[in-house]
Amino acid sequence: MALKDLYLCHLIKRMKRIPLGKQHFSQFKSQNLIYVDKTREIYELVNEPNYYFYSHPRRFGKSLTVDILKNIYLGNKELFDECWIYDKITWKVHPVVHLDFANLDFSTKSLSKAISDKLNEVSLEYEIELFNESPKDKFRELITKLSSLGRVVVLIDEYDKPLTDYITDVDKAEINREILREFFGVLKPLGDKIELVFITGIARFSKVSLFSVLNNLVDITFSAPTLVGITQQELEYYFMPYIKILAEKFDVSIEKILKRLKQMYNGYSWNGQDFVYNPFSVLTALQDKNFGSYWFATGTPKFLIKILKERKVSGQEIEAHFVNDMFFNVFDIEENLDVPPLLFQTGYLTIKKTTYDNQFRKKYLLGYPNQEVKEAFLQSLLEIYTEKKYSTVYTATEYLKTGFLEKDIPAIQKQLNILLSDISYHLFPFEKRKPDEVRKQQEFMAWEGYFQTIVYLVLQYIGINIQCEVTKKEGRLDAIIEVDNYIYVVEFKLNDAKIALQQIKDRNYAHAFQNTNKQIILMGIGFDRVKKEVLPIEWELN
Repeated sequence: MALKDLYLCHLIKRMKRIPLGKQHFSQFKSQNLIYVDKTREIYELVNEPNYYFYSHPRRFGKSLTVDILKNIYLGNKELFDECWIYDKITWKVHPVVHLDFANLDFSTKSLSKAISDKLNEVSLEYEIELFNESPKDKFRELITKLSSLGRVVVLIDEYDKPLTDYITDVDKAEINREILREFFGVLKPLGDKIELVFITGIARFSKVSLFSVLNNLVDITFSAPTLVGITQQELEYYFMPYIKILAEKFDVSIEKILKRLKQMYNGYSWNGQDFVYNPFSVLTALQDKNFGSYWFATGTPKFLIKILKERKVSGQEIEAHFVNDMFFNVFDIEENLDVPPLLFQTGYLTIKKTTYDNQFRKKYLLGYPNQEVKEAFLQSLLEIYTEKKYSTVYTATEYLKTGFLEKDIPAIQKQLNILLSDISYHLFPFEKRKPDEVRKQQEFMAWEGYFQTIVYLVLQYIGINIQCEVTKKEGRLDAIIEVDNYIYVVEFKLNDAKIALQQIKDRNYAHAFQNTNKQIILMGIGFDRVKKEVLPIEWELN
């Protein structure tokens, strides 16, 4: 082992450890872990107890926040001796009902049985006997009996797991929603026995009965933007020794490491002003001493991939997306679930900035939080659209990038063929009852658009600037692709690249780029949908 590596190992042994994946607060002291002190924000909840709701994507620290609240209300003061809150509260002990829906076995049991079993476990902890059978009645009985010990604290983590797990199975999700409606309906009438309610989840379902029967629930998702996640200041304060190790490894300045960490893992915001890092990703990077893509494999719900496959989302329609307040209240269980709200709830989109319209109503600009998320999303879409595995997609895109950078037209054609080969004929199921001419025209346009979408996704994924459907006075240009030394003016046509090139020339699409110092390349790209291959690319210099 080199002296430099020995030095780094020695340095790491002397430091507090990175708390990767830790959800139980007691572990931080017993295992010498770094705790990013969020107790100042948590104090606001404890100081003004209410019925609170908080939604964030997975792997952001919601479960840890719930566990910290649990330890506060159980009076475990000794765990907080290094925290801001230590001498700020009275540490009064309360009975706590903690339900983590992510760990309820409702896939093999019914949701009712899973909830009921968990309530039985809580009752055993407090040596209380329950006589009711249904979840709602048992919940009411438990809270009522616990209130003899003090006002009850109710902590519910990942409340929406029984819904999101079946979001593409509407019938099953509706059954679970009704169970949750009855279950949560118990809480409001018991307000005189309850000290605090804190509920977390990925999604805020607009019509789910949680928000109708619990109309006193205060949603702090947007008003507590740094309750979870890691701010820039926190990253530099708590993790600077690990940041220095990264700088040592790559032999660059700390400033360059901070810039790269921010580019890869920062950028999440729920108000357009306060931005945080995804804790799982940035802590994994610091632990691995590498800038990898970590969040997609563990933070992406399975239902999201399924919906992206079914809807054939292109990615173009969600970028630079302006929305208003209503956008955040339209997420619900339905056959035609709107994809952009789903992407926001799951962390693929975030609020980049807020503005106001001419009537002083707030508008929100949505976008990818950071490079890690953008690459993960585009990679997922590429695998869906090309029906190719990651290794194939990655290799082809790397060669394709070189092709565009070096004006290597044969390489461009070869790699596009690799990506487009063997695409299923069943991607576009058109109704056979429609007239042949209508059906053929729809099929023609769909394949042409599909071909264009793949090229768009590929170039976005490899970081090449591409604009699609660019409106010119002469017509609508399919794509403009710009690299260091070249501008490619591109038209896509099904079955005929020559016609595509001629259309560029006839409509003089390249005229707008005459003042550039870059070389302009006119490129017609055709795709044979029968052979499923890219035809010889027709191109010429302008």
